[in-house]
Amino acid sequence: MSIFRPRSAPGRDSIPEDGEAALYLIWLVETAGIPAAKALALLEHFGDGKQVWKQKPDTAARAVALSGEEHKRFDNKTLSHAQAVLDKCRAKDVQVLTIFQE
Repeated sequence: MSIFRPRSAPGRDSIPEDGEAALYLIWLVETAGIPAAKALALLEHFGDGKQVWKQKPDTAARAVALSGEEHKRFDNKTLSHAQAVLDKCRAKDVQVLTIFQE
């Protein structure tokens, strides 16, 4: 769900980094383990990553069919892994682009 591009790439200044959006999208695909197609459907249904994160697994499962493992992992609302991913990217001077950025 995220596209990584070095900060030194041409035109990077025209694309703002949205750390909060990236944090919740990384949570969705990494911590919750939701595949890209289902993640996109959840984003379309609930509006953005933070709104998806706020949902209970049963609510998310009504929007998309979650497997048993996805349902269980979706209940883990810990953002520490997603924050660690963002921190590593920043330390390596890598900008995280989300699907919401052009």
